[in-house]
Amino acid sequence: MGVGSFNVGSFDVGSIDVGDIDVGGIEIGGIDVGGIDIGSIDFGRNDSYLIAFHHSREQREVFLSMQIIVNDPNLKPTDLKGFCVGWAQPLEPETLFDALKGSYRYVIARDDHGNVIGFANAISDGVFAAYIPLVEVLPENQGAGVGTAIMRELLNQLKDLRIVDLMCDPPVQAFYKTLGMIPMVGMRARR
Repeated sequence: MGVGSFNVGSFDVGSIDVGDIDVGGIEIGGIDVGGIDIGSIDFGRNDSYLIAFHHSREQREVFLSMQIIVNDPNLKPTDLKGFCVGWAQPLEPETLFDALKGSYRYVIARDDHGNVIGFANAISDGVFAAYIPLVEVLPENQGAGVGTAIMRELLNQLKDLRIVDLMCDPPVQAFYKTLGMIPMVGMRARR
């Protein structure tokens, strides 16, 4: 994995300092997300990197640093408590753990204390198509760039596949459009 595989959109960086990258203000899909400051990037182990998102959202300053890990070998069921908020039938941490571990790829975001604050997974044949069934961010970390970082990395992991599908409710389609996805019509058998 190289620095070219990390993409936060199209913008002019201006200058790069080995210790810090300051991209200034960024506008994604007409939404001003402010500045993104990257504190450090470690591509040497586990496809992980530390990224700090700093932006203003609804008069609220947000600064969050996180580590993004692909197929985290240290993930435990207890790391997955507090997710699936608002679901009619929330999944238990053990079920989430089994779903992630059984996936083709999964991406975990951990905060500075090592706590899992978000994740997404993909099911795939590894050749042609993938489906993303879960994208979850803890409520207290929503709006801070966690979902964007997770999804960018997961989509990067799936870049060689022709089809990547994801079903979502209409209110969040705008978010997925900022990642280059387009609306589609699908069917579901919900149990």
